[in-house]
Amino acid sequence: MSTDNLIVISIDGLRASALGAYGNTWHQTPAFDALAAQSTVCSQLLAEHWAPEQFWSSVWGPNADGSRQSLPSHALELGWRSLLVTDDATAADLDAASGFETADIVPPSDLQAPADSVEQTAAAATLSALLEAIELTPGDRPLLAWAHLRFAAGPWDAPLSLVDDLRDDDDPEAEPSLLPPSGALADLAEPDDARFLATLRYSAQVVALDRCLGIVLQALPEVLEGRPYRLAVLGTRGFALGEHGRLGDEYRPYNECRQLPVLLHRSQEPSHARRRGLLTNADLPALLLGEEPSPRKKVILHAPKGGAVQDEHWKLCVPSDAEPELYSKPDDTWEMNDVAVRHRHEVEELQAALTDASTTANAKPA
Repeated sequence: MSTDNLIVISIDGLRASALGAYGNTWHQTPAFDALAAQSTVCSQLLAEHWAPEQFWSSVWGPNADGSRQSLPSHALELGWRSLLVTDDATAADLDAASGFETADIVPPSDLQAPADSVEQTAAAATLSALLEAIELTPGDRPLLAWAHLRFAAGPWDAPLSLVDDLRDDDDPEAEPSLLPPSGALADLAEPDDARFLATLRYSAQVVALDRCLGIVLQALPEVLEGRPYRLAVLGTRGFALGEHGRLGDEYRPYNECRQLPVLLHRSQEPSHARRRGLLTNADLPALLLGEEPSPRKKVILHAPKGGAVQDEHWKLCVPSDAEPELYSKPDDTWEMNDVAVRHRHEVEELQAALTDASTTANAKPA
């Protein structure tokens, strides 16, 4: 494990498709773009489960077979300091978070409507608390500092001015609400408008987050007093914006919610690279520690109803109440073109693999 300080910023509901490194061109994210240009970008890191507690168990907790300590416990054993800063009290209360030496829960704001400025948002408050915690921590030992943001799972508090910057005069106007959009499009009176406004508001959230990240990137060298550091910025799950008929929570294993953006930066060796192999959230501890996880041959994605399996060339989604869907990988990143009717053999092979592996861990190369 490197002795560089390790700073991690995890963000609930950050879609990979919202960032330029993963193809976004609709809204501007200069801080994310600048960071990605000097980072290793994981192109296909997938969340095996939707539920946050399962994500945190795999990232903060020990290996299921006991071969690896929890990440905070490992840092403590090596003599590191560790701290957690979050506006998500539920995450801080999990057993998996107990290994951090200190945990600072940022209280919710009293905003009743979207913020007047980016500085008033929940993301700004949490990241400001992170910088303050780092600055107050003695620098005599390496530091693991983790900030987790509720982001899309919390209040949508981006200033309405950012929403207005993204809309044309003849577009529908967004209501001044803090509530995230949710529900099936089929149940809404104006599904097209609902999807457009959800996308507009989500983009404003990302733009506000990007400005907060820019402040962090500028401040880190100063608060760390020039000490070398590694910075990881990652999503913990995505957010559905109507691609497959839903807004918000999407328990089905589509990529708008299961592909996680992961940017890994080293202050002493800033350079751009891409990891294109299949990875999952279970590989994050190794990546954060600077180790080399082996790309997976297949990944199993679990869901309350149905599931999915992905290999190098294909992803098969098997809903419990519908026909299997097949998508070409990595070309059809966001799973818009179901080709199951044209590739029956691949459907049968992957369906058999999903059945065989439904209760086992993801297969890795021998």
